[in-house]
Amino acid sequence: MNILVVDEDAGVRDFLCDTMRKLGHDVACVSTGRQAVDHVRQNHVDLSYIDVNLSDGDGFRALWAMRRIRPKLGGVMLSRAGMRRIIEQMLTNPDGVFWCITKPLTFEKTEYITACFGQAAP
Repeated sequence: MNILVVDEDAGVRDFLCDTMRKLGHDVACVSTGRQAVDHVRQNHVDLSYIDVNLSDGDGFRALWAMRRIRPKLGGVMLSRAGMRRIIEQMLTNPDGVFWCITKPLTFEKTEYITACFGQAAP
């Protein structure tokens, strides 16, 4: 799978990128929503891991902009703040997010979610 990681926290970004590579996926890593949208315009992406709070805006808006370019793009939202805001956003746009996880991340949790997406992908 081609995976895009979007997080301004270098530690989280590096962890996810290393994990995806260890799992055998092609991965690109960026730190802003604008960079993510630009990447999706120029590259095929199957799944994105994207932080809810980005320095240049809301991670949901970035995901929705990416999905306008690639409607089948899967999205996994990352949050330190807990799940309430994510669930509220999912209810207003239920097909916009594939999964939601809170930080800190683990290899096992990331592997499981990525595998689930791979099984569900067309």
